[in-house]
Amino acid sequence: MVTGDLLSRARAGDGEAFRELAESHRRELQVHCYRMLGSFADAEDAVQETMLAAWQGIGGFTEERASLRTWLYKIATSRCLNARRAASRRPAQGVGYVAVQSAPADPARRGRLAAAVS
Repeated sequence: MVTGDLLSRARAGDGEAFRELAESHRRELQVHCYRMLGSFADAEDAVQETMLAAWQGIGGFTEERASLRTWLYKIATSRCLNARRAASRRPAQGVGYVAVQSAPADPARRGRLAAAVS
């Protein structure tokens, strides 16, 4: 339950009040983001972006519309979907095709190599 005092202090720029409001949801947000992204590192990045966006937008949060938990989940889901879209536009890591041209084997050269090895 969000207390009015904490919320009003957070809206006034009190970082400790915001931390007290939001930190209790961090672990479940990490699990949510991990399930969406499949990577612990990406999930942690998404949670960090979620917390930053929530801190910057706390002035627009109203308890009448949704609970703080629901609001944080909405932000986290949006961040995860953005991360997935961005990842789909990037080429996959380590996947590349190198065109290799091979010249027909020169029988004379093959004979020289065989002689050099023996």
